[in-house]
Amino acid sequence: MTIEELKLCITFFRRLNIDVVDITTPADASNQNKVVLAEYIFDGRKFKTRPLYYKEVSGLDNVRNIDRLHKYFGDKVFWLDIQKHDWPKPSGESDLDHLVVNGIMQEGDENFKELLLQLANNQQSGFIQKITRDGRSGQYYHNLENNNHWHDLVLFIKEAIAKKGRNVEKEFFQHLIFNWDKGKRTSLNLEEPYKIVTDLYKNLQNIQPDMNFASIESLLRYKKQIILQGPPGTGKTKLAKELAAALTGIAQVSSKHSEITDHDIVVSLSNVHKIRTVAGNVQYEIINVDIEDKTVLLKKSTESNAFTTFSKIKEFYQNKFWESNIANNDDRRAAAIAKYIFDNRITKQILQNSEQFKLIQFHPSYSYEDFVRGIVAKPNDNGSGILYVAENKTIATFAEAAKKNQEDANKGIEQISDEVIFASQLEQFSENVRDEIDRTGEFKIGEDTSAKIVGLLTDAFIYSFDKRRDIKYTLLFSDLKAINSQPMDIARSIDVRDIEQHLSMKGKYPYYFRVYNLIKGISSPYKLPLVENKEFKNYVLIIDEINRANLSSVLGELIYALEYRSEEVESMYEVSGSNKLVLPPNLYIIGTMNTADRSVGHIDYAIRRRFAFVSVEPKDLTAELGAAFHKSLFDQVAALFNHEMNLSQEFDSKDVQLGHSYFIDKKDEGGSMDIRLEYEIKPILLEYVKDGVLVGDNIVNKIKSLTV
Repeated sequence: MTIEELKLCITFFRRLNIDVVDITTPADASNQNKVVLAEYIFDGRKFKTRPLYYKEVSGLDNVRNIDRLHKYFGDKVFWLDIQKHDWPKPSGESDLDHLVVNGIMQEGDENFKELLLQLANNQQSGFIQKITRDGRSGQYYHNLENNNHWHDLVLFIKEAIAKKGRNVEKEFFQHLIFNWDKGKRTSLNLEEPYKIVTDLYKNLQNIQPDMNFASIESLLRYKKQIILQGPPGTGKTKLAKELAAALTGIAQVSSKHSEITDHDIVVSLSNVHKIRTVAGNVQYEIINVDIEDKTVLLKKSTESNAFTTFSKIKEFYQNKFWESNIANNDDRRAAAIAKYIFDNRITKQILQNSEQFKLIQFHPSYSYEDFVRGIVAKPNDNGSGILYVAENKTIATFAEAAKKNQEDANKGIEQISDEVIFASQLEQFSENVRDEIDRTGEFKIGEDTSAKIVGLLTDAFIYSFDKRRDIKYTLLFSDLKAINSQPMDIARSIDVRDIEQHLSMKGKYPYYFRVYNLIKGISSPYKLPLVENKEFKNYVLIIDEINRANLSSVLGELIYALEYRSEEVESMYEVSGSNKLVLPPNLYIIGTMNTADRSVGHIDYAIRRRFAFVSVEPKDLTAELGAAFHKSLFDQVAALFNHEMNLSQEFDSKDVQLGHSYFIDKKDEGGSMDIRLEYEIKPILLEYVKDGVLVGDNIVNKIKSLTV
């Protein structure tokens, strides 16, 4: 298993939680049976299984060494009841997609089915299958999934991840079948864990930095907002983008991003001189990218110049073949390029163009009106001067998009389709109104009222009455959509008051109702059903240099909303007829903070309580980058940040020591290490001297004498 594949598995299992409820009846217990319901909780969405049955091993056929099992686990050991769940099959007969999945999920729960097929499936691409595959030969790929309840496997895997590859307590094995059919089919072993388990432990132990990443991601999913804090050059923004890619699912590229063109290859390699092998221990030098011949000429230090083709690169990219064993040198070249393009498209192209991602930077003059809501001047559509209106800013707009996705993901196809149809009818009606106003100056909304539409805004119709044309009112598009989502007929005049109270449209509902009926009378080009269920998505906002602004002032009432997600707070500004603001649970915020900068605003305790703070410290990257990381210079600079030598007692080295990114050789980009030392590293160290961070009579000479 590759590191990237293992990271995806860890991320998935951290997002998935399991609650198990024992529903065993006295009758079941007397027959040595056990029955449970398992609730799968994935990104806040909950799915319940059918009743799942266990049998005490004494009552199962073809179980060897029952006494040893009892001695190891205790008086009773419950395994899958193969009479109730006819799942264990030879590999040629197994059908996880139907036989097992349909036996687990409630009938008709297609969303749960989709989740279960991500865990295991006939194509062997499920996360249980991936994370245990190293220890299983092809013949036994389905052995675990056929022989066990999947929630037991998930709980075991999650515990192995939580322990970072250390031995898992035997209670997590108690419900897992070790062997059956007289031992001919072995899934696990008792005293010496089967290869599945030992390989899993070893893989997890080998990726401690990646496990740390998974821990931070898990913290973010729980807390909803974190701040990555550390000295300059520790890669806080880079880590924030990687977290965003994982959280939004962009790290697992969807099918629409699974292909690249010749142009993508040329552009991606245009300013690249060197790329690393998939293993990461050797570099290829890019000699030439030929758009005519559709080839890439590259060289590894131990080899002569060699070609690989665009077609092979595309093949590796589309199928992510670098995650498998690579047979020959040509494949290794194609795999290295494909993976390089894949990784960079994630963070530089796909992420930046995603509606689920936004990055902003705070500064000292940043205000509530810049971040949440503010007043803007707009020309009146009817040409009668300037209108000053409130509008949503960065976080309110982003929160609105996240909230709409959350709501849409819980709607049925018919409801979503009806909203799309109504939106098209509203758009056409608006055009009709605009044309009529241009022609006559007004648009009648009924023969029994003197109210007429006399103008349009981007989010509302403006109407007035014949007697008082100087007094104008608005009919908000959002309210018309609300009426459409919960239509009500006016049977008696008294009903109007009830409806107005229900929809918060005091005094306006009769006019909304007339306009709504006119809109619904317009023919739509769409027919039901026209869309699929919306996919639930996470949205991530990165706030770079979050502590440079006055956070109490910028956040305002959102300080409350950060902690109490989905609860409404009142803004000082009203937008689309409402001053309510909501931060939904699928909106995540990642801030970055430079701990060396003492000139920026203080973060008060109320705000600190709502964020989790994660320290990102300098680290030696020699193992990852080899000679591209200048370890000797890194060590020389690190030695300066020692209280016994030159670091002031007022500072902690983890808050001010220069980060690892300063010591990466970028000569391929024009930034060789000697240039970086002279124009990046020494200037900031000398600035530290002025600020009293680095002290001592000889400190300036020490800095000036630093060499590559």
